[in-house]
Amino acid sequence: MKIINETSLRNFDFWSGARTTADTLWEKIGGSAFDTIESILEECYPEGITDTQINDIFWFEEDWLADILGYESWEQLENEGDE
Repeated sequence: MKIINETSLRNFDFWSGARTTADTLWEKIGGSAFDTIESILEECYPEGITDTQINDIFWFEEDWLADILGYESWEQLENEGDE
């Protein structure tokens, strides 16, 4: 059975390592990070994307997410404001 669900990244239920990434984004940047990433994902996946694909992007593609948000690396994003 195929179930299609439309939701915002702000409301997505991340699991495993992706949850840590999402929590870091929320703490460092806030909801605007999710809005920006969601916009890019809609362009990259015009036919939609599975929940597993979304979770895997947040779990394994941290540098790509950081790049989308204007950072050179995930490490730079994580260290933002920690001086």
